[in-house]
Amino acid sequence: MQSRLKTKPACHKTFPKASAACVLRASLPPLPPSPSPAEERVRQYFLSLLSAPAPRSCLATVPAGLTPVRPELASLAGRFMALVDFNRRVYGPFYSLVLKKLMFDDMPPQTPSAAPPTVAAPTMETPSQTAASPS
Repeated sequence: MQSRLKTKPACHKTFPKASAACVLRASLPPLPPSPSPAEERVRQYFLSLLSAPAPRSCLATVPAGLTPVRPELASLAGRFMALVDFNRRVYGPFYSLVLKKLMFDDMPPQTPSAAPPTVAAPTMETPSQTAASPS
């Protein structure tokens, strides 16, 4: 009968009692790095541009700490907003129909009796027309 050789992780030599934790730690993928404060400020800057009613007027205002890269950031933000505007114009009508269908698909359709009555617009009659019309 042939015996199997078991390989032990490298940390087993240092911590013999922690071999299960060492094996578990070695099997887990590394955590993604957290964004730096500068990356977080740039992200918040772009999010504020997307939610602003007039983003072009906000391009020059950059968060604190990013003033050394203001020209590059404003240029990048201007091109980004042009792309977002283009996508809204081109794909907006299509996605608005999709969103309306998703949002209002579960509502029951209106029956003809539930529709509000239509009223004809009043016409302007001259006094000569009202006198000439038979009663």
